[in-house]
Amino acid sequence: MMVLEYAADGNLREYLKINFNNTNWYQKLDNLYNLSLNLMEIHELDIVHQDFHPGNILSSSFKSHNIRISDFGLSKLIGTNPNNPEKKNIFGVLPYIAPEVLSGDEEYTKVADAYSFGIIAYEIVTGFPPYPDIPHDNDLAMKICNGLRPKIPFHTPKLITRMLGCSSYT
Repeated sequence: MMVLEYAADGNLREYLKINFNNTNWYQKLDNLYNLSLNLMEIHELDIVHQDFHPGNILSSSFKSHNIRISDFGLSKLIGTNPNNPEKKNIFGVLPYIAPEVLSGDEEYTKVADAYSFGIIAYEIVTGFPPYPDIPHDNDLAMKICNGLRPKIPFHTPKLITRMLGCSSYT
């Protein structure tokens, strides 16, 4: 059982909907940094989250370095049940699932979580959820497998655009 402190600010998705325009670049990058530390801690324990998206990122205050990753119901320990026939099942929130998982070529790995982190980074930086105008269906899954990625708005600073371009989501 895992117990987390009360998250007064709620989840990242809802926070961004309400507060994105009042969030400065320092806060955005600080949230990304702290989120990356949280993900690294999980991975150092050989845990793969497998359902990493903004709805599973909570905070009592997104302005004060207090981010927590939640909902480990689909997570797994690396190396457990290596012969499990269900190891390549696909679950999670479609835009955040890595292409190699969607295609069935790979099971969930730390790299798949890193892809999810890249999509979350896009959302923190732009304020937009990925693919808001495309139905989240098999057609979108195929497009993601074929290289579709969220478009970075032209007004995004070049340094941030370069950072996103180097991230696992591209």
